[in-house]
Amino acid sequence: MRFSHLLSLLVCCMMSLSTSAAPVGSKFFTNRDGLRLHYLEAGHGQETIVLVPGWLMPAAVFRLQLEALGEQFRVLAFDPRSHGQSEISNESHDPARRMADMEDFLTAAGVGDYVLAGWSLGVLESLDFIERKAQPGLRGLILIDNSIGEELRRGRRPATRSAAAPTPGNASSICVTSAAASSGPHRPRTSPRPCCGRRCRCLRARPIS
Repeated sequence: MRFSHLLSLLVCCMMSLSTSAAPVGSKFFTNRDGLRLHYLEAGHGQETIVLVPGWLMPAAVFRLQLEALGEQFRVLAFDPRSHGQSEISNESHDPARRMADMEDFLTAAGVGDYVLAGWSLGVLESLDFIERKAQPGLRGLILIDNSIGEELRRGRRPATRSAAAPTPGNASSICVTSAAASSGPHRPRTSPRPCCGRRCRCLRARPIS
């Protein structure tokens, strides 16, 4: 009898866990070059999180994050060209084309205000994306497991700030979630704080200025 009660409790717990995860949908769109690109979507929250994967990684690498964060937010994960379920391109994969793909993705998904989260190579692509062109809808930036800049070499002049760089008006904070933020000249000076709700925390955060 005790075993049957325990089994029933276990089944109930498993059902509870399975129903608590937000369902993940698979969607496609055609970009300006006629390429069929793919992304995953979960949740219907008022706040949107956009996830950009690392080198050779598909959007599906974020499935657990989509399921968990989708309970509270609208969460999108992009398959860059020739990645995951996106169409393989025989054309160039240069940064300009990939950034154009990002723009087309945000437009196709109907994204307004959003927090951009990049992992590994996705960090560099996220930074390149907001540096190339001002993003009025950008409200935050999450950088996962990559460098946030190089130390200034002796004799080199600091680069001038691009007019397209993010400003406090369109991005409220930058969140660094890797050890790269814990040492070196780029270490943020503020204390840790929660980011993107209870399930997503960052080591440190500082205002973008």
